[in-house]
Amino acid sequence: MIERATLPRGYLALLSHTAGPWTIRFMEPNDGLAGDLGEFARLPASSTFRLIDFDCVAIERASLHTPPVLVVSGLKSWVNLAVELRPRAYEKRPEYWQVEIVGTLPGYGVPGLVEYHATLPLTLCGTRGIEVVGASKAERRLVFHEVRAASNGHHA
Repeated sequence: MIERATLPRGYLALLSHTAGPWTIRFMEPNDGLAGDLGEFARLPASSTFRLIDFDCVAIERASLHTPPVLVVSGLKSWVNLAVELRPRAYEKRPEYWQVEIVGTLPGYGVPGLVEYHATLPLTLCGTRGIEVVGASKAERRLVFHEVRAASNGHHA
């Protein structure tokens, strides 16, 4: 069993436990076990996921005690296309955190134009906001200070 925790200044601790006692190993962020994003980028791309287009982007706030929610809508060309909002992975916090609109089909496609709405609580945010990325366009949105502070590990 392996557990991973983030420590101050970007260091990581890897706790492991097999049949014997727990052991701990401290490592720097780009140590082989620390999850180098360059290594992730070199993995083969999936053929079942695709970026899809969108028509509308909105940020809605339900209450002061919950994070705002990103709402993206548009038309999809297959009835059974599952649509998700997926934040990209970064080693350092960017100015605008990119969120991709990803569609996937379950092995076959049932043709038909259908409206979709996808949501994502904004618990991750760049220093200024987010950028929604679709198949043929991208749109940036500034995000409330409270979300940016929470993304940085602080509370406003």
